[in-house]
Amino acid sequence: MGRTLVAALGTVALAGASLIGVATAAQAAPGTPGTPQANHVVFSEDFENGPGTAPQLLTAYTGVGGQKYTADPSWLTACNGIIVNFAIPYTTLGNCTAAGDSANLRQLAYALGVHGGAANPAANDVVAAYTENNPGAGAVEIQTVSNIPLAAASGRFLTFSVDTAAVNCGVSAPRYQFAFLDEGGQATNVGGELNACTSTSTATVPAIGPLPQRNINVGTYTSNGSVLFNGASLGIRMTNANGSGVGNDAAFDNIRILDVTPQLDKSFSPASLVAGEVSTLTLTVTNTADLAAKNGWSFTDALPAGLTIADGSAATSCPSSVVTAPSGGTTITASGNLSAGMASCAITVKVTSPVAGTFTNGPDNITSVGLDEPADATVEFVAQAPAIRVVKSATPTSEDDYTVGQAVTYYFVVTNTGNVALTDVSVDEGAFTGTGVLSPVTCPAGAENLAPSASVTCTATYTVTQEDVDAGELTNAATATGTPPQGPPPVSEESTVTIPSADPAPALTIDKSADVQTVQGAGDTITYSFLVTNTGNVTLNDVTVTEGAFSGTGALSAVTCPASAAALAPGADVTCTATYVVTQADVDAGTITNAATATGTPPNPQTPAPVSPSDDVTVQAEAHPAVTVVKSADDAAQADIVAGQQITYAFLVTNTGNVTLADVTVVEGDFSGAGALSAVTCPAAADSLAPGAQVTCFATYTVVQADVDAGTVTNSATATGTPPRGQAPVSTPSEVTVPSVPAPGLSVVKTASIDRATAVGQAITYSFAVTNTGNRTMTDVTIHEGAFTGTGTLSAVTCPAGAASLAPGAKITCTATYTVTQADVTAGAISNTATAAGTTPDGDPFTSDPSTVTVRASVTAPLATTGGANLLPVAGIALLVVIAGGVLLIVRRRAARDN
Repeated sequence: MGRTLVAALGTVALAGASLIGVATAAQAAPGTPGTPQANHVVFSEDFENGPGTAPQLLTAYTGVGGQKYTADPSWLTACNGIIVNFAIPYTTLGNCTAAGDSANLRQLAYALGVHGGAANPAANDVVAAYTENNPGAGAVEIQTVSNIPLAAASGRFLTFSVDTAAVNCGVSAPRYQFAFLDEGGQATNVGGELNACTSTSTATVPAIGPLPQRNINVGTYTSNGSVLFNGASLGIRMTNANGSGVGNDAAFDNIRILDVTPQLDKSFSPASLVAGEVSTLTLTVTNTADLAAKNGWSFTDALPAGLTIADGSAATSCPSSVVTAPSGGTTITASGNLSAGMASCAITVKVTSPVAGTFTNGPDNITSVGLDEPADATVEFVAQAPAIRVVKSATPTSEDDYTVGQAVTYYFVVTNTGNVALTDVSVDEGAFTGTGVLSPVTCPAGAENLAPSASVTCTATYTVTQEDVDAGELTNAATATGTPPQGPPPVSEESTVTIPSADPAPALTIDKSADVQTVQGAGDTITYSFLVTNTGNVTLNDVTVTEGAFSGTGALSAVTCPASAAALAPGADVTCTATYVVTQADVDAGTITNAATATGTPPNPQTPAPVSPSDDVTVQAEAHPAVTVVKSADDAAQADIVAGQQITYAFLVTNTGNVTLADVTVVEGDFSGAGALSAVTCPAAADSLAPGAQVTCFATYTVVQADVDAGTVTNSATATGTPPRGQAPVSTPSEVTVPSVPAPGLSVVKTASIDRATAVGQAITYSFAVTNTGNRTMTDVTIHEGAFTGTGTLSAVTCPAGAASLAPGAKITCTATYTVTQADVTAGAISNTATAAGTTPDGDPFTSDPSTVTVRASVTAPLATTGGANLLPVAGIALLVVIAGGVLLIVRRRAARDN
């Protein structure tokens, strides 16, 4: 590959690499903060000062600068440590005697030539090892015999790279470890081990000797670490941690020492600001393209005169970084690391200047170790020039019309038009034509500290009054101010906004309602409410309600409105009221309808007074027809009735519903009387009976004996009438019963056809005079004989047909016969006792008191005979008369008692 140093090397990207962004600002021209740049080769060995057409052992090679190399003996025997290229003739290679092994070495050299971009890969020289025996772990494969002079690299970060081709990676891989040797020979490892089989690149090599064409693993390996070099010279050493003789076959070429010192860059953000403000100084440490770890760099930045460190602690993203930047100080010191794979890190410090001026911070201000110096970075602080502007607007806008009661929002866009922050920004109201109260102006939190060019929108609200509408427009003016870091507060020019009112458009609506939907009857009170709303845009004065059609038959009260009706604002409403007492005619009609309109006087006399559309409300009067009747009889009938007595019935009819009833009548129901009841007659008031009113109707009846026999006369009746609507009501039946006090009675008077029996065989006829002395008819009247002294047989008693049903006061006479016996004559008298019996209407038996009759039957002398008849002596006749008189007296007295 020639004997010149390579200016730039390809690298293997390491996982985890990242870039640290840096804000755009005044920045050093060569700097690319955050973007790694190429490293620089400070030493390179390509082994091209070597064998030519014959293989050469590593220890026999001398580099272009006279550099010599050595290795541990195990890496200088057999097929190890041989400098070779593909074009060397097919022979044994020195101590590598096996044809296949020497062919392997030559193919490895060819692969590295292809990888390195050699014009003739076959002529590319490499150090090869087709490992035999067991070299031992950690043995040195190459080391400089003496250090390489590198005085210009002192205080720089150095690392290395190497090109390697490897075969038999499936068996075991070479594991290289590079180290730098200081002037005392002390070794320092540079990064970690490199596995020569990890590259994903391959090179195709031609067949040679016993080996076919094949692909060989090849790549450039750069250390992931570095060393901060401070000497005048250094040596290099590469060991192989794999000590095995199985596998572990590779060749290496192009060993390089790389200067990988990070770049330090400066920038200010912002780069132009006002004196007293704070700019951020960013010091970016950017890695080189190898992204190897760079540990232990440091720097001191002496700020230019007039620039100081502002309040606030410094910040850093650099690992293990220590930053010293005291508030008010002028010097920044920092140290830290770059981890492997890290593209950059940054340190930020806030700086300021109280006076205007331009400050350049460049390489002359920096003292560093392990860093490339930055270019100039400039920051400018200009003099303070506070200024402010306000632009006022409103909602509604100047193209909209506002209305009474509308909320107007005023917006004040306040902009800091100066170059310094303003604190406590506020808006001051100026001329305002509104007649109401404007709210205080409120500003958001940003008004507490408003940066240059920044804006905040403050607001105020206002509710439009009627006077504002009448005036035709609203005008509002305002200014803004704020407090600068120093000097008097700026005051903006006045900003004015004017919005117009709408054209007068008076209008009203009325919504009429009643406190009830239905009424139950006359005397109920309806309260009417008239909700009057100003639907226009001007205040209406003296708002009134005018009644329209009204179906009520009574007098509606006057409409009363509250005091607010005197001036009713747009959108406002007022409720007026009136009352009405329902009449019976309203209830009978079924509905009460009421209509009304509203009006008012607008502010401008030229504007016609509005009249609302008419609104009506209908209250229903429900019909609940009902009637009752209470039936009664006169006092005499209620005490006791007798046949022939006249009963007077009274029917008290009451309208218990809520509507008038026409043609009120009484309808007879069940009637137990055996006679004929008269028609019911009602007075003229029954033609139209108002709710709660009463009429009394009458009927008469003459009691018959059957009624007395029945014991009572019962009469039931209902009342009805015709309502104005709906079904006619029928009352609950009312019943009255008049009693007949039962007093059954019978008397019997027994008599004989003769007073004295004077002969045996003489016939006696007994008569039984039976009278119904009670008040009820007696049925099945019979005579029951009692004690009888006759020794013969008394015949059965026979009664006339009238005995089957004997009315009160009626009489019948039953009879029986008897023939006198000798024993009767001997006994001297014949006595006979009897009672009368019958059945009452209730089915109960009734028996009279007994009645007795005695016929004398004594004979003291022969009877005088006239025509053969025997006549009694005179004395005997006298005696019989006396006896008969006594018997007759007894019978009459008994009869009198029975009556």
